[in-house]
Amino acid sequence: MLAVIAVAVISISCRKDRTCTCTSTITETDKTGTYSGTGSSTQTLKAVKKNQAKLNNCYDRTTTETFLYGTSPNIYSVVDVTVYKCTLK
Repeated sequence: MLAVIAVAVISISCRKDRTCTCTSTITETDKTGTYSGTGSSTQTLKAVKKNQAKLNNCYDRTTTETFLYGTSPNIYSVVDVTVYKCTLK
């Protein structure tokens, strides 16, 4: 009887739906200093606990990307810094 209860509890916990909510804030600045802007968005991802691959990006992090624009000798760069704040429920 105890084994049946243990199997039931384990199988129920493996099917639990998890929800990841991430809010990202992007700050964009060009290196000439003439432009700066910010924006934000929220993404929600639902996945079954056993499919952990879909929830792998549910953690706080910061990314930085640099883009080059223009033609020589007038090349300038724009830097995007994105901050992700995530919660897993």
